[in-house]
Amino acid sequence: MQLYKILLLSLLFPAGASHAVQPVQTIISGWELTCDNFAVCQGRNLNNDGGLMISFYRTSSRVPVSWLHVELHPHSALSATDTPLIQRLKIDNQPLAPVPSQESRQALLIDDPEAAQQTLTALIHGNRLTAGQPDGSGISLTALAAVIAEADKIQSAVPPTPALPETPPTLTVEGSQPAPVMPLTASESRDFADYAISQIDVDSCPLAPVFRQIKLAALSNTQALMLISCESAAYNTFYQAYKISRQAPLIARRLGFRLPFNYPQGFDLTNVRYDPQNRELTTLLWGRALGDCGTASHWHYDGQKFVLEKFSSESGCDHWHTASDWPVLWSSLSADRTLPADAGT
Repeated sequence: MQLYKILLLSLLFPAGASHAVQPVQTIISGWELTCDNFAVCQGRNLNNDGGLMISFYRTSSRVPVSWLHVELHPHSALSATDTPLIQRLKIDNQPLAPVPSQESRQALLIDDPEAAQQTLTALIHGNRLTAGQPDGSGISLTALAAVIAEADKIQSAVPPTPALPETPPTLTVEGSQPAPVMPLTASESRDFADYAISQIDVDSCPLAPVFRQIKLAALSNTQALMLISCESAAYNTFYQAYKISRQAPLIARRLGFRLPFNYPQGFDLTNVRYDPQNRELTTLLWGRALGDCGTASHWHYDGQKFVLEKFSSESGCDHWHTASDWPVLWSSLSADRTLPADAGT
């Protein structure tokens, strides 16, 4: 019976059905476009003191955008008034056409796809979006068409995903539960810390042993995770990860973390944390001290190795996103994706 279920699953979900592609994050004339490994795209303008932020999210070139938001940037000189923002917004001095939306003094949130697409089309054909600024400044819309064209190019290259059955078969794998992992003892922690200081030489870990930060956690009842800080630069600390045996003699093996896609900037274990409860290792690389740009990654330990679950990136350092809202550049499963809620920092 189990073999039958496995074969049925392989027919319903063939390898490559997700049509994974090379993720892209690019800047086009003051607009940021991010398309992940499932060709799901989101875009926004970078804040250039125009006071307004336009953002959109689209899963495919074959469907309307999922949502479109126009918001006041919280750090701009353009302040909110008692008048709803929708009543202040104008495209080339013409009011926006009313559509179903959530309205407030600070934001226009259009979450109905048809209405969002209608507004996006109007923006594409305009030159400037303003919100009653006395000097007539606002957001230039002249590059928005090029942003959408680039998203079309990326998404049109991906074949449509076949519709899945409403109730897929359930695969039940019988077997014993893994043994509970015993936390590290005080003695083990001391031994591992001594090892990190005395046995990891400065040729492989340049930071002087006396200054190294050491983070330890149990991976199993026979192995532990050892994270050692080896370099520091301003607000970022770079770590090396080792898997070390919990029985004598202590043997440590350095772990490699390789992204499953081409990322020109490279990848390091920066400001790393490990949560033994959910077996998740996270990294955070700050682009600057304000923490509004950089990269973040989430890795899951599967009992043998660390597997990337999500990689996020924000290239625009403009006070808009906190790390939890940075655009997702790569994720392990499209089914795990949720629509991000844009929010200013």
